Amino acid sequence: MEAAALRETLKDQLKLERQKLLINQREFATTLNQRTLAALEADRKNARRGKQAFKYMVSSFITIVGAALYYHYLEGQPPIDISCRDLDSRCGEWASVGECNAHPTYMFEHCKRSCFVCCEDTDVRCPDQVLPPGDCASSEVLRAECPFSCGACRDLDLTSKCLRDPSEPSPLATLSVPRMFARIEQGLFAHLKPKVHSKEPWIVEFEEFIPRNMADDVLKAVGDSGLIYHHSLERSEQLYAQDPLTSQRRTSATSFCDRNSCLRDRRMLRVHDIATNITGLPFSNTEYVQMVRYQPGGAYTRHMDTSHHFSRTFAGHRIYTLLVYLTDVHPWQGGQTSFPKLGIEVQPRKGKAMLWANVLPDDVTKADERTEHQSLPLTAGLKEVANLWSYEFDWKGSEKRGCQGVAVHNEEGTTEGVADLHYAQQAMEERGSGPG
Repeated sequence: MEAAALRETLKDQLKLERQKLLINQREFATTLNQRTLAALEADRKNARRGKQAFKYMVSSFITIVGAALYYHYLEGQPPIDISCRDLDSRCGEWASVGECNAHPTYMFEHCKRSCFVCCEDTDVRCPDQVLPPGDCASSEVLRAECPFSCGACRDLDLTSKCLRDPSEPSPLATLSVPRMFARIEQGLFAHLKPKVHSKEPWIVEFEEFIPRNMADDVLKAVGDSGLIYHHSLERSEQLYAQDPLTSQRRTSATSFCDRNSCLRDRRMLRVHDIATNITGLPFSNTEYVQMVRYQPGGAYTRHMDTSHHFSRTFAGHRIYTLLVYLTDVHPWQGGQTSFPKLGIEVQPRKGKAMLWANVLPDDVTKADERTEHQSLPLTAGLKEVANLWSYEFDWKGSEKRGCQGVAVHNEEGTTEGVADLHYAQQAMEERGSGPG
């Protein structure tokens, strides 16, 4: 009995020892596994850190080399004026209604940022986010937003893109100025009831250019498009010594039909179709229609619609001015369109239009100063007109290129054009961007 009891006791002790051993093995395996996993995770982290460090080193190397190449590239670039700032809080408003093109002498000096006449990054993050020269070369957005940091200021050079191909044929070769007016005199547009006021230079009045309801449609089209009239900005004799918006040289409100809701409105296109049919110059050669509104006291002193310097611009001269009257103005209300050098005065009437050439008929590269005109003071009522200026070449293409107000010429002994803003300023200052 004692032997049997001893065997059972030994079995129990052996079983207990086996259980303890099994527990210890499991604990050891768990601990080993945890340590192994921790070690592996640490290795992974170290590997990631190593890769990040390697990438950082490569990035730093590329940045240093790129910067060196970039600044070496800049050494060969022309000096850039980066003092881009507006000197008047109204610059943005003026620029939005086309005053940079109309009066660059003042605007280019006082509203550099709004008129985009200087090379400057438009995003303050440009120096940090640009990795020259690789990123700039592959990103048009970066080159546009960060031209200075990208060294892309040369892209803004107006010479190459604003120099018209001299071999480009002129539509005036097909229908010259004298031939165009001869067609009118010979009765081709008799239904518009033309009246020739002068042949030297040509000044023609169309008594029924458009029906009266069509004149109303033009005004409705402008209203429906959401265009806003702004007070005209004109140079005073004191060269802006007084507030520009209160200058007395011109007192009217203007708006340009430069958005698709107006530009492509069928009511506006009907007027363009009539003008193109008469002048032979296509829609692309016509500037955005300028809408002008005169209220009592409104007037515009003597001015030209082109200048000798326009011949150097991409679109060439404003060959023709077509002035369309959209409201009735009675003689006692004033507001006549006057050509002082010719002794001609025309009374505005709804649906009537005036057409004249701004250039010499035998040399369209020269302005005809005899067409100097003015809008006499309006004493009562409302005078609304539409100006359609037709150029010798593609004006809308010029506008898309950013070449408005840029006169380009070839200097003797050079093979590339030179953008001469002095000429441009004079040209657009004399532009006379207003009606009679």
